[in-house]
Amino acid sequence: MAIRKVEVIADKAPKTVGPYPQGIKVDDFVFTSLILPLNAEGTAIIGKDVGNQTKQCIKNLSLILDPVCAVLTQVCKLNVYLANISDIPVVDAILKDELIASPPARTVIGGVQLPYKVLIAIDAVVRITQATTQGAGVI
Repeated sequence: MAIRKVEVIADKAPKTVGPYPQGIKVDDFVFTSLILPLNAEGTAIIGKDVGNQTKQCIKNLSLILDPVCAVLTQVCKLNVYLANISDIPVVDAILKDELIASPPARTVIGGVQLPYKVLIAIDAVVRITQATTQGAGVI
């Protein structure tokens, strides 16, 4: 049986930096591509420090989840890529505030050279529950 993959299109979130979708929906799961701390047009980095860049990444994740009626509390797995691993305490504090209701499993990789020389990037796996998919918008 073939897997039915549907591209997630989030017009309010920045496009990806390569020829791949912002996310893919497979059954009740959404798998995002790399999310950077960019403005909606993808033309500028938001924040000069890791704290503000982390907040922008989480905002962009939320914008990508919006068209499939998913929310941050449904994030099951979060991968965090840091230019400097010593930034973990700052990132942890922000993630605790943003994802406090339901912290996901997480992997952190440090010392990474990221696109546009940003300080952080994320990607996520999200499970959409039945209650949130009713009335879902265009995917």
